[in-house]
Amino acid sequence: MTIDAARSPADFVFSRVTRLFPTFWAAVLLTWLLTRAIPLPGNVRTVPEMLANLTMLHESFGFASVDGAYWSLEVELIYYLWMLVLSATGALAFPRRVILVWLGLSTLAAVGAIAGLRVPWLAMHYGMLRWIPWFALGMLAYLGWRRPGHAQANQLCVGLALVTITISGGWLQLATAVAAYLAVSMAARGRLAIMAWRPLVAVGGISYPLYLVHEQLGWLLMLKMQAAGIRAGVTIAVALMASLGAAWLLSHWIEKPALSRTRRWWKTRQVNSTDQSLPPQRIFAVAGLAAILFLAGASRAVSQIRAKPGAPLESINAWTAQQEVSNCTVGPDTVVLLVLGQSNAASLAQSYGAEGQITVFREGRCGMTSDPLPGTSGGQSSIWTALIPMMVAAHPEWKVVVAPLAVGDTRASQWTQPGPLRAMLDDHVLALSLAGMKPDAILWQQGEADTLAGTEGKEYLTSLLRLREQLDAASFTAPLLVAKSSYCRGSGAGTVGRTINRYLVGGGESRVLVGPDTDSMGAATRYDGCHFSSDGRQGAANLWFKSLMPMLESLRRAR
Repeated sequence: MTIDAARSPADFVFSRVTRLFPTFWAAVLLTWLLTRAIPLPGNVRTVPEMLANLTMLHESFGFASVDGAYWSLEVELIYYLWMLVLSATGALAFPRRVILVWLGLSTLAAVGAIAGLRVPWLAMHYGMLRWIPWFALGMLAYLGWRRPGHAQANQLCVGLALVTITISGGWLQLATAVAAYLAVSMAARGRLAIMAWRPLVAVGGISYPLYLVHEQLGWLLMLKMQAAGIRAGVTIAVALMASLGAAWLLSHWIEKPALSRTRRWWKTRQVNSTDQSLPPQRIFAVAGLAAILFLAGASRAVSQIRAKPGAPLESINAWTAQQEVSNCTVGPDTVVLLVLGQSNAASLAQSYGAEGQITVFREGRCGMTSDPLPGTSGGQSSIWTALIPMMVAAHPEWKVVVAPLAVGDTRASQWTQPGPLRAMLDDHVLALSLAGMKPDAILWQQGEADTLAGTEGKEYLTSLLRLREQLDAASFTAPLLVAKSSYCRGSGAGTVGRTINRYLVGGGESRVLVGPDTDSMGAATRYDGCHFSSDGRQGAANLWFKSLMPMLESLRRAR
């Protein structure tokens, strides 16, 4: 619709930039100031992260979103770039053919995923293969209204879009897609009189700023009010009204004035210009944007190859002859920590000081040992040899036993699906059960491999909940503390971090709890851009201490 209304490719670019960015910049700044003034766990962003958000491409470059809702804006930008290219090449003269080919590729990707054949993240993301069925429904609703005819082609494309959505998202998403498509199509033809109701029109007029501000403001109000004992239904109503009010102010103070002034200037410029073609410098700008998007995803593509599910597991350390090994005794003051995860949970951290010994359970035996710990990959240090002395110093009566199984470069799905890592976990859990070592807490420090591979948030959350079910099946009902651990070589947060924020900070499963935000330490605490330096190791131990101790102390008081 916007391309049909544009007089030139440059007109289209200007229309989209002025529509999206001024309001977005204001929303980013306001939301960032709000989260700095009233922080929520895991939701506070640094100044560099806030500045990176202003590009809308921040997640491709490894920066966390100021507001979780911003994930879709990069998808929108990629879509606009594709439409600009298709328009400039004349392909949109046959829009249904373009849609049919695009949907065909998306359907093949969805079917391939069921068969275990994953399309590279770069192609899925920048080819829009996951999202194009939804965009296609919008395009088809417009074409059916503005360019009637070709009914069979329209029906074929709509059917293919719905089939692909069903394969990828299930019956609920199918129902949502059908309802949305019918509602938009009927409203365009004037068959939904309710859509002309003035309050709905008013909400439609502020829908973009409402989308930009609703999440962080809504979470903040709901969580704070519910913590004060106010009923959930009331807090939702208050959050909705506050979000609508903030969106209205943003629309009337920023969005509408910015659109009016920029488009008045553009119209005047076009009237004074006789050349409506896309100037060479704008062609270079489009090519530059395409290059930026490609380079942003290149490191993710390389990392996806690196983190292939079929790659051999890194070897883990066994007991050595020098380590003091004895039988395990469990008393009333024994605290058992089951440690699971990948390299930052293993022995790949640096340490420049003398390392103390801690009690470790592995292969049915206990022993006093220092790093590298049995049951972990890597030959350096771990954060656990820094954490345990802090815990014992706070409670000298405690005997803390760590039961680690940490293997570098592993995805969450490898811990829950049949395979060598799942078998190792099952053996480890069985050995703990036979020794009477029932965990008081389960510590999960993992996420970098999934972030680098572009694992979808829904997939990551599914693996996390399956892990919870596996542990429950072994009667290991202790809380599972999930660290926000997704920072590696410039990549951070993404869908993994966003899933932890939305699901865990928002309440989540009662025994899957938000742990420390080790992403907050950034690159300065990592010797290779991923693994903890000596300072990072100590910083991670401090964050785990703050997350873990209040829970353990509360549990032991309740005994």
